[in-house]
Amino acid sequence: MILALVAVLSAVPPRYDKAAIRTTGYRVNQIVEHSRSWDDLAAAWKLDRDLWAQRDLWARTVALRGTREINEAARKLAPPMPLWFHEVLDLDARGLILDAHIALAESYRKEFIPPPNAGLLVRLFRAAGDAWARDYEYAMRVTVAKFAASRRCEFGAEEFDLTLKKALSRWNTTRYRPAARIGPVWRDVAHFTLEREETLKILELKSGVTPKSTSQCSDVRKTK
Repeated sequence: MILALVAVLSAVPPRYDKAAIRTTGYRVNQIVEHSRSWDDLAAAWKLDRDLWAQRDLWARTVALRGTREINEAARKLAPPMPLWFHEVLDLDARGLILDAHIALAESYRKEFIPPPNAGLLVRLFRAAGDAWARDYEYAMRVTVAKFAASRRCEFGAEEFDLTLKKALSRWNTTRYRPAARIGPVWRDVAHFTLEREETLKILELKSGVTPKSTSQCSDVRKTK
């Protein structure tokens, strides 16, 4: 029984190969760092896009960093902007990161499905774990929806973490103990919207086009 409980409490959801993800992220960084043309950035984006395709939080966090690097490097290049770069400008980073969090919660729920012959105590622990995962998923959805509705692109990581903790149920122990901070990821996701707008404006000015004065970010002043 004790061994069974230890197995339940230490259950870890399946993950993608972190070493491979880290290597891909490093390759993207090196290509971007030495890029001199749109073709160079296209090669980096091809690798980075594969990371976005993985429904894994670590992979998509690394992908976000790479996409931001590609976006920043694009400002230094001459027009015309290639068609593939619209994939970067239109990427739903917020939705993809949220989906990765949901996938993580789903993987935990699968781990908490009790085996057919499990005893009562094991079933209780599994039920508690399933409830925790469902509560976490709900709190994440609520928190992300709140920040998305505000259309703010500049906020502190601590603010996101605090809002998420408050969205958790009072019985959820995650609310009261130190946990891995995810606020920095969501801070970067939000700021990425602003970064892409700035890149597009720079490229439009280089092409002789007057940029739009509007912004998707509610906390950014309109440009004249």
